[in-house]
Amino acid sequence: MERPLLRPLDDRPPRAPAATRRRPGPPRILPPREEAKTAWFVGFWQVLSERWPHTEALRMDKFLLLVRRAFAVMLECAQKSPAVVDDVLREWPFEGTGDLRKVPLGLRLHVLDLWVDELESTKCLENDEAKDLVKKIGDLVLELQTCPVKAVRERAKESYQDGRLPWGTKDEDMSDAEEADDDDDDEWGGIEE
Repeated sequence: MERPLLRPLDDRPPRAPAATRRRPGPPRILPPREEAKTAWFVGFWQVLSERWPHTEALRMDKFLLLVRRAFAVMLECAQKSPAVVDDVLREWPFEGTGDLRKVPLGLRLHVLDLWVDELESTKCLENDEAKDLVKKIGDLVLELQTCPVKAVRERAKESYQDGRLPWGTKDEDMSDAEEADDDDDDEWGGIEE
């Protein structure tokens, strides 16, 4: 099970660079049965959580991309059968109680950074049929706002209020800061004597 998960982390150049840049569909190694998909996703998070602390800095970008792509595949599978993914997300990256050492902090924070982006890229935010899925994932993130880890609480609160989400609000302080930046576009006049 480990070999297909870690294949994208190989140091050799990719065989087909264009194929690696395109949006991946569900991997061929993903089993067709729902129970097997759940087991595959649990195995993915388990292997990644074990390997995360031992990842070299040079490979971290590959791990981050792997998490992003796997999360997108989970969302695509969840649109067809939400129960498959709901339990896995609740147990692994979005777990706020229990053994918090099971998933490394950096991995949790990365998933909290990307979940809204991936909901948008998989068209879950536009699709009326996926509104329940978006709400379920939003509820999981909302529960993380009571997590004992301060960094997770803050990141969950920040990502939950994203303006792209149906309940999200556009940060007014950000728009005021952007307007102030527009006013300061004058050139520097130099030192006056």
